[in-house]
Amino acid sequence: MVTWPWRRKPHKKSDDGKLALILERQGIDLVVDVGANIGQTRDRLRRLGFEDTILSIEPLVEAHATLVERAKSDEKWEIMARMALGKSDRIDKIYVNEASDLSSLKESSPALTESLRKTDTLRTESVAVKTLDSIWPLIEPGGSNIMLKLDTQGNEAEILEGAIGSMPSISAILIELSLVPLYDGETTYVKVCHRIESLGYQPVLFMPGFFSQKNGCLLQMDGVFVRR
Repeated sequence: MVTWPWRRKPHKKSDDGKLALILERQGIDLVVDVGANIGQTRDRLRRLGFEDTILSIEPLVEAHATLVERAKSDEKWEIMARMALGKSDRIDKIYVNEASDLSSLKESSPALTESLRKTDTLRTESVAVKTLDSIWPLIEPGGSNIMLKLDTQGNEAEILEGAIGSMPSISAILIELSLVPLYDGETTYVKVCHRIESLGYQPVLFMPGFFSQKNGCLLQMDGVFVRR
């Protein structure tokens, strides 16, 4: 088990405290951060006291450039070449929204644009899409306890389908789940959860995400799953 040199231990009853406990008990020493945006997950993990390697993957041009610059001050933060992940290798377009962390390979649904601000699409960008399996030899260092983090705005199910061969090396999954489909063709959270469980994982924590004040409902949550 990894023993972390805690900088500031979060309260054990908070969501951060619960996540920190799971990471510690699973001995996680590498987080593969898919859909990194400008590094919000890295920042959260460092606040939790996690000091091991974070490997970030991001498809947006500007966000990726920001990651590269920010990673210069963190020797255990690695940024892969700009790409998106999916169920097949291809060139595709990504819809860049005003709020860049809501950008997606899928078009926004009315539920998203009506519920949250800054969801208008500004432009599209061409991006290489890879399966996790196809790039796994560049990631998996052997002997590490890996957490896969997926926050890809409606594309999580497709990434899982392109990661079947990698799953035996992954100890835990942190994944964004939509309670309301926010992107066209998005897989429901129930099906995503069932798929993860079928791959040999069990849920251990759910944390609330985006809440729509306008609609009075939770739109997204984060789920944490660990290998049985």
